[in-house]
Amino acid sequence: MSSKRNIQLHDIGPGAKKLKMEDFNEEKPFIVTYHLLEKNRFNYFGAAFNQFVKWPQNPIAAVVAGDLVKVYEFPVNEAKMKLIKSEKYQFKFTENQAFWAVAWCCLGADQYKIVAGCESGRLFVIDFTTMEIEKDFNDCGGAITDIRTSPITPSMVAVSSDDKTVRIFDIRATAALIICGGARFHQDRVQSVDWTPDGKELVSSGIDHRVMCWDLATKRVQDHLEYCAGFLDQGLEIAPTNEYEGNGQLEQARRVFNPKGYTLFILTPSHAITNLHHDYVDCIRVFRKNHRNYLLSKACGKESAISFWRFGTYGDVKENVDDREPATSHVKIGAKSLKGGVEWFCKFGVDPLRKYIGVGGRGGHLQFHDLQNWEKEEPALSIKFKTAAIRQVVFSDQGRIVLVTGDNGFLCRLDRVQSGAQQTRNIWN
Repeated sequence: MSSKRNIQLHDIGPGAKKLKMEDFNEEKPFIVTYHLLEKNRFNYFGAAFNQFVKWPQNPIAAVVAGDLVKVYEFPVNEAKMKLIKSEKYQFKFTENQAFWAVAWCCLGADQYKIVAGCESGRLFVIDFTTMEIEKDFNDCGGAITDIRTSPITPSMVAVSSDDKTVRIFDIRATAALIICGGARFHQDRVQSVDWTPDGKELVSSGIDHRVMCWDLATKRVQDHLEYCAGFLDQGLEIAPTNEYEGNGQLEQARRVFNPKGYTLFILTPSHAITNLHHDYVDCIRVFRKNHRNYLLSKACGKESAISFWRFGTYGDVKENVDDREPATSHVKIGAKSLKGGVEWFCKFGVDPLRKYIGVGGRGGHLQFHDLQNWEKEEPALSIKFKTAAIRQVVFSDQGRIVLVTGDNGFLCRLDRVQSGAQQTRNIWN
């Protein structure tokens, strides 16, 4: 079942400009323009726009549910979603293979790859043109809960997993390049991961209420990534390293977790925050403003709130901490309670213009909060859809189009309203 209204909300064509925040309607920033209730009734846990497709090209987005991977196109001049790719994958093994997370990589001009993670821990690389599986990483020991593409290296992704680790893969390799984990890491399932915009750090959050930060800018990590890239750029298999020779404990771990011989282990985070949230930290995202990285992290269950904060101390006083121990300080700027926020596995999205966040939850609740006016408790826009839960909210290039996925086959498109636009009424009734 679908509903639509053919309207034009965007300036398109050769003369279309890159818009700024002041070009958009502040009173009603987004309107619902199209929605689907698919017959398969799957819960669409994962969704991602292809970040390599830039406006005014038609955005495309991948969604995953059950054993399905689908790709929709979003025409910029008409309010609809066109299904352009769909594939059902029947695997020859018995474990549960439901897809939970998805992202995009790129190996060259228009060589787009879909990276999809399963409940069983398998990570698949799918060619966008043929929709055939090109690679199957069987590294993770638990369900893959989040996949985020590196902002610096378009062939590299970070993956969070139920096996209490975060792993970095290059889709050209045959195993993980880096594993973040160990005794000082998360003590339960890792629910979400994200890169800092410069690609120098990873942040992760989990069911253990903790948030971790992993420093990728150290000489050891950078030398390792450069070493691996030297082989991959030439189309060669990465040669094993001698990183752990002489260390019996790590050498034993290498045989189990690093059979290819080139995976690097990072055992200690640079930051470990344990007192910010008090329930499952379901989703974490990083954005940069005024030359500083800020974090948004969402806790579900009894907390049901999204927090806005940063690492460090007030006044940027250096924390008195042993260099071998993770820093523990943070500055909390504020928090907002969420409607339907008790539901877990509901990922929020951050507007590329850093103006809004879109977050869903139980009961079909969808809210957009104003990042530029964090003191305002009420959302800038609140909608309640007829679905059990909103699972993911993702923004296209320039934040022009928003894709919302949910339970029971629910998919929805929202369009950003430009200043002076005539159409400002939702089709959702």
